[in-house]
Amino acid sequence: MSGADINSDFLRKGATDAIAQFVREQGGVVPDELQQIAERISRRGGTPLAVANGGAPSASFTSRMSSRAA
Repeated sequence: MSGADINSDFLRKGATDAIAQFVREQGGVVPDELQQIAERISRRGGTPLAVANGGAPSASFTSRMSSRAA
C-alpha cells in the first residue's frame, strides 16, 4: 500500500485487502461489493487495486476499483 497524508486527507492505493483494512482502522466503511469486484478483475487476468480517499478518522471513505493487466 502506498499513499500520502495531505492536510487532513489520507490517500492510499494498494491491494484490496490492505485498503479495506486501512479504511476500517480509520473508522470508515468498506463497500460490500469490493471483494466481488476484486475477484472478478483477478479472474480476467487483471490486478485489482483499490483507492481510499478520506479525511478525519470518522469520515466516510470511498473506494474505486481499477484493473491493470498483469
